[in-house]
Amino acid sequence: MKKAWIFALALLLGCSTDNVLSYEDQLKKDVATIEKYLEKNEITNVTRDASGLRLVIHQAGSGLFPVPTSKLTVKYKGTLMNGSVFDESDLTTSGLPRPFSTPLSGLIEGWQIAFYKYIAKGGKATLYVPSGLAYGRNEVGGVPANSNLIFEIELIGFTN
Repeated sequence: MKKAWIFALALLLGCSTDNVLSYEDQLKKDVATIEKYLEKNEITNVTRDASGLRLVIHQAGSGLFPVPTSKLTVKYKGTLMNGSVFDESDLTTSGLPRPFSTPLSGLIEGWQIAFYKYIAKGGKATLYVPSGLAYGRNEVGGVPANSNLIFEIELIGFTN
């Protein structure tokens, strides 16, 4: 009887689908991957946020920072770390990006951190976003689960 119970327990443990890293372990892995990418590509002047977000600020912008309820007008391009583009701004006929209909608080955490702390109106930056500050364990559109993302962003403006 003991052998059958031990076998059943071993079978259950062996069939576990819980092979995902904890948030903290995934973040450590992601940050290490991003740091290697930055080093390999000789990217300097990197701002390292405690959250794990890495960014290169090309132009800080001026004035106030957006708040959680701000609706943004952002020109952006999102790529995977292999260079594949997965999303970019919808532009109007005049070439300006369409404003988001979602408040800043509804966007990925990596963007929230960048706009709350680093990028004011007119600012431009490249964001290196760990998966947990993006879509995490979820596959979204053409973005695989646990993907670190790169965004070229420009904050054209915002309304509160």
